[in-house]
Amino acid sequence: MPQSESATRLERLKLLRARGHDPYPSKVARTHTIADALKSFDALKEKPATVTGRVRALRAHGKTAFLDIEDGTGKLQLSLAQDGVGESAYGSLTETLDIADFVEATGTSFQTRTGEPTLRLSALRIIAKTLEPLPEKWHGLQDVEQRFRKRYLDLIVNEESRAIALMRIRLTQAMRGFFDARGFLEVETPMLQPLAGGATARPFVTHHHALDADYFLRIAPELYLKRLIVGGFEKVYEIGRCFRNEGVDRAHNPEFTMMEFYWAYADYEDLMKLTEELIGALLNDVKGSTALIIEGKKIHCAPPFPRLTFQDALEGRAGITGAFTMDARALAAVAEEKGIAVENGWGRGRLFDELWKHLVRPTVIAPTFLIDHPIELSPLAKRKKDRPELVERFQLIMNGFEIANAFSELNDPIDQEERFRAQEQARDTGDDEAQRYDEDFVTALKHGMPPTAGWGMGIDRLASLFAGVQNLKEVILFPTLRPIHPPLHSPLSRGETAGVPPPSKGEDRGGDVSFSRDKALALLRQHVKNENLIKHMFAVEAVMRTLAEKFSGNPEQWGLAGLLHDMDWEETEEDMAAHSLRAAEYMTEAGIDPAVVRAVKVHNHLHNFLLENIMEKSLFCAEELTGLITACALVTPHKKLQDVKVSSVLKKFKQPSFAKGVNREVIARSQELIGMSLEELVNLELKAMQEIADELGL
Repeated sequence: MPQSESATRLERLKLLRARGHDPYPSKVARTHTIADALKSFDALKEKPATVTGRVRALRAHGKTAFLDIEDGTGKLQLSLAQDGVGESAYGSLTETLDIADFVEATGTSFQTRTGEPTLRLSALRIIAKTLEPLPEKWHGLQDVEQRFRKRYLDLIVNEESRAIALMRIRLTQAMRGFFDARGFLEVETPMLQPLAGGATARPFVTHHHALDADYFLRIAPELYLKRLIVGGFEKVYEIGRCFRNEGVDRAHNPEFTMMEFYWAYADYEDLMKLTEELIGALLNDVKGSTALIIEGKKIHCAPPFPRLTFQDALEGRAGITGAFTMDARALAAVAEEKGIAVENGWGRGRLFDELWKHLVRPTVIAPTFLIDHPIELSPLAKRKKDRPELVERFQLIMNGFEIANAFSELNDPIDQEERFRAQEQARDTGDDEAQRYDEDFVTALKHGMPPTAGWGMGIDRLASLFAGVQNLKEVILFPTLRPIHPPLHSPLSRGETAGVPPPSKGEDRGGDVSFSRDKALALLRQHVKNENLIKHMFAVEAVMRTLAEKFSGNPEQWGLAGLLHDMDWEETEEDMAAHSLRAAEYMTEAGIDPAVVRAVKVHNHLHNFLLENIMEKSLFCAEELTGLITACALVTPHKKLQDVKVSSVLKKFKQPSFAKGVNREVIARSQELIGMSLEELVNLELKAMQEIADELGL
């Protein structure tokens, strides 16, 4: 059987070492880059130069070989001859050298008969032996995803990919130069934030162990940049990474580069003028033109850009008569008629946005300012004086995508506080992307922020326009891709995003929402033998049914989550990182409602999952407290639940030495997560458990 090329290269590596050559030296003696060598080519006819680079081509002709090498500045041909380096060295090099190896080459310049600039070598050594060959036919490869997974290979062999990467670098540099020249200061603000604010998006959550606190990867730097305006800076900008736990497609990547700037004493009209200047300057600096060509389509970008009001977009272009007078129910009906999937809890703002994004935005190709948005869509923007139901906001739309978003900033702390509370109400009714109430930011505003305009742009999207490509992955060096081999017990192994699993909607994700209790019990007993543990599950089941009634949930569904939540405890007691995840696997295999599966999966506090609905939050808070109540019953004279008082549970809660295995921090979060005081929750759970005291043996 013929030896593979990788095996051959490994043998050549061994041969190099056997002959005393270091195939990976730390020191090289480069005197010229290839670009420098070509510039001073005539001077190198007498004075040798040493260049380095990767071998891209190798052609041997008896006692002479020609190599093409490449560094970060260009390409150069080398002539390796036996009479130049010696017979022994020539033979050794031809035996061990491969295409893609890195070499250090010393020689003088000459031109071949065809006029090719070349170095005639007096020395050549391998400075990095490659053990894997380059793709032979990489350009035009049909499996595009492999280019993104192995970007290093893409950059080696695909000149277009390298050109795009360099263009993006120049674009960012040009943006910095534009704003620096206008007196803006570049600053840095936190990426780890105690609240995810400044945009409407689902965040990633992580945990800081030393502080024992959850933090969010920022979805936007906005609220911190505006704190700097309060602090006295008048023009600030930041270019940095942001993170949004959303879908991955040609227009979205979970981590992306955002530029935001804030300008005191300016409004959104000033920002539109500056945006037109910026786009023109960037095009001239980076492209040398005021037009873009995207997949053969020419887009003229000369200012001024046309303006389209949000109302005209929906009523004029989408043909929704009287859209701005409709309530949420009417808008939802229109959206469904237009083929848009509407979710429970969406308010007018979210419905306006979905109608715009689906029906109008894809048709906007030339640079256009979408202006005057409904206030429900813009909790951080200033109201229009003549139409207070609208805000002073614009989005720059190009080629069907939002490129920039900007508005006159809200600096009225009372108005801001009211809008934050409205966002919290929207969140409570099911909008998991609604913004959170940021008390510290409101306090900052109360210290006074001057009239200010703010602006944000996704660099990835702008770069894709400049590159003339439709997929953001082309302009992100290392885009987020689904793992090929996810960790065994990682949330990623079940198709989720780290930190925050996808939202649970059983009706959308399949599964049996009517899985009977008898079937659930049979499944439970397959995995649990300890009767006391089974009684614990019965207790949590009863509590979850009671909580379902309180929060208008489905008692059967909630009870099922309580009954099965610890079904893998005996199997994972020595590996708590696997606890709840393995149970979720068993439940999925059994065909149980995915909403129930997810509630069980996220209840283990060690995973720091974001709890997204009231059923998940209830299970998280409730199951730990049942253990404390049971422990309180066991220390009564008759060991009965009927003898337990709410006051005694509250007293024992404050005694860490009692029932040490109970995580009191998890229980204490009930006030925050489900809006119930500890006393209320104890009262509810105690009554639920007392009703099934016989089953619990208490």
